[in-house]
Amino acid sequence: MGNSLLLLFALFLVVLNGFFVAAEFAIVKLRGTRVAELRESNGLRGQMLARVHRNLDAYLSACQLGITLSSLGLGWVGEPAFASLLEPLLASVGVTDPETVHTVAFLAAFSLISYLHIVIGELAPKSMALRRPEATSLWTALPLFLFYWGMYPFIWVLNASANRVLRWFGLATTGHGHDSYSQDELRMILHMNRAAADGPHSEVNHWLSHALELPELTVGDLMRPWREVVALAADDEHLDLRRTFLQHRYSRYPLLDAAGEPIAVVHIKDVLLIGASDGYSRRLREEANELIRVHEDDPVLPLLREFRQGASHFAVVDDGFGKVLGFLTLEDIIEAMLGEIVDEHERERSSQVRRRIQRLRDGSLLARGDTALFRIERALGQSLDGSEDYNTLSGWLMAKLDQIPRAGDQVRAERWRFEVQAANGPRVERVRIHPV
Repeated sequence: MGNSLLLLFALFLVVLNGFFVAAEFAIVKLRGTRVAELRESNGLRGQMLARVHRNLDAYLSACQLGITLSSLGLGWVGEPAFASLLEPLLASVGVTDPETVHTVAFLAAFSLISYLHIVIGELAPKSMALRRPEATSLWTALPLFLFYWGMYPFIWVLNASANRVLRWFGLATTGHGHDSYSQDELRMILHMNRAAADGPHSEVNHWLSHALELPELTVGDLMRPWREVVALAADDEHLDLRRTFLQHRYSRYPLLDAAGEPIAVVHIKDVLLIGASDGYSRRLREEANELIRVHEDDPVLPLLREFRQGASHFAVVDDGFGKVLGFLTLEDIIEAMLGEIVDEHERERSSQVRRRIQRLRDGSLLARGDTALFRIERALGQSLDGSEDYNTLSGWLMAKLDQIPRAGDQVRAERWRFEVQAANGPRVERVRIHPV
């Protein structure tokens, strides 16, 4: 009877060891972002899980204490219990030498206990926790919470001792929070998750990756050159404005003074609401929106916040000394994340004219010279030497050539060869990028 109880107790210790192993791996594997959802939808178990996750280091110590006690108890109780079962079996087959019986029984019991401990007490619960971290965490949270507070004095002493040892080695103890991920780590995590779901080159994967790059971009990276702007003169007649609207079909236009300097932003709705009337030019200036001016080295994110808070979705970019370099719209920022956006009016234009980068069948790229350099780097999948000093492909090529670019000029950059196909004075119009 006593031996049977010892055997049952040994099996209980194996299962108990598995419980603590499963709890440890589950709470480590469980994402912090899921804990709040589980707390709201799982009652008491969810609340206990949230408490466990808030004090993760302490509960991991509780798991380690439970594993250690279970393993020590199993070695103390299990081997004699199983060995006592084997001794009669050995005697029945003629093995009667006490030393031989003890040695064989010990080795067999040790092997069996080790097998049960590894399979049932370690590997199986670990695999279960890694595959089903949410269900396992919810199942183990309440018992682990009770064990932690029941053994709190011992856990406190053990943690304090461990922290003292760390200080001896000059290592400061950390808080209970998780380390934050860098942008590169987040990009890798998202890439791996989306690659598993949709493939590594899925559109959603690119969107998420580009969104993480946005804090690194400056206004100069995204701006369009001022020569591309369609502007309105403050003294234009109503009919002239309507012709401009019908021809270009944009929603916002910069308003220029007599000297050609931008002074405000006009929305097409404002013009239509005013209508042709006496004092039209004066009323147009009164209804125009305040002009946003930004420096080319300013980060993009603050401008995006300003756009979202109700400012006109059009900004003028200058060099810091008042000289206008280009302009930037909300659509330009969105395109930096999602790719080029074509509306119902632009659909009529040739995509060859609008698209800044075209991927050709032979693996080469055809790019406009005014393409933002960060877009070229995205398309090539690599950074270009010296790219941080230039905003456009044209500017970068001119610096590399160290002369006025001409058709046929070439620049080699690692695995790519850049060939100027068309130039207009100092400005590169079109570039063919060949893989090497």
